[in-house]
Amino acid sequence: MNNISVVLHLYYLESSKLLLDKISKFYTGNDLYISLIKDEKNNTQILEHARKYYKNIIYNEEENLGSDQYGFFKIFSKHNENFKDWILYLHDKNETKMDFINELVDPFYVHRKEFIESMDKKNIGMITSGSENYFLSIINEEEITKNSEQLKLKHRVYSVRQRHTLSWLRELQY
Repeated sequence: MNNISVVLHLYYLESSKLLLDKISKFYTGNDLYISLIKDEKNNTQILEHARKYYKNIIYNEEENLGSDQYGFFKIFSKHNENFKDWILYLHDKNETKMDFINELVDPFYVHRKEFIESMDKKNIGMITSGSENYFLSIINEEEITKNSEQLKLKHRVYSVRQRHTLSWLRELQY
């Protein structure tokens, strides 16, 4: 997995620690990119925990605009020439949703071989939790469209968010 850059958006202390602990099981690179909310009380503790695993922490602190994507965009804008072929972008969740982190990250090291094979085939878009609690497990835009048609109106916001994420990822590729 030497061709991956890992970018994290972190805010909640306990779920940030869990995410860092889990990532360290499969990502052994030296560089880790972290987006933080400006002047938040947990930032120092989060960075200290990250330094347990990684030598070079590249981070930024940005205003809270209500979206983890803003922090990613700012880091990408400043450092994209240093990024590897693939970007693994993850963010923490409120402590009430720690199961989301487990469901999303565990497959990267439990099924490491299959993950690497998918990368080799350029077969990855966006990956989300497969839990019924989080509604959809999506890999590509066609599946978003297909699943969106089957959702009740009140749950279509998740499909819109997924389309939004894919759209900004696609824009950043060029």
